[in-house]
Amino acid sequence: MFRFLIMFSAGLCLCLSAVLMFAPGAYVGLYLDGAAPGGAFMGRRAAPVLFGVAIIVFTLRDVPAGTHRRTVALAMAAMWGGIGLTGLWENGVGQANANAMIAALFELMLAVAFVRAR
Repeated sequence: MFRFLIMFSAGLCLCLSAVLMFAPGAYVGLYLDGAAPGGAFMGRRAAPVLFGVAIIVFTLRDVPAGTHRRTVALAMAAMWGGIGLTGLWENGVGQANANAMIAALFELMLAVAFVRAR
C-alpha cells in the first residue's frame, strides 16, 4: 500500500507541477470563480516545489518498513492533510468553489491512507 501511495503521489505532484508551470491560470480557475491577479505567479512559484516533492517521494518508493518509512508516510499525510484542510477552509470562508471541496476530500483521503500505510 505504501509503495502505491508514494507512486501515486509522485505522479500527482509531477502532473500538478507541469500544469502549474505551463497553465497556472487554468488550474487556479478550477477552484476560484474569479482568478486573483497573483494566482498565476504563485502557481508558477509552487511548480518547482511540487516537482521536487515528486522526485523525493519517487526515490523513497522502496524504503523498507521502519522509522524512515513511518517518517515519510507521516510527512506525506501532513502534506496532503494540510492541503485538504486549506481547501475546506477556503471553501468555508467563500474563497473557493465546490471543486476545492471535492479536491480537499480526495486529499484528506490520501492523508488518512498514508497514516494507515505507515
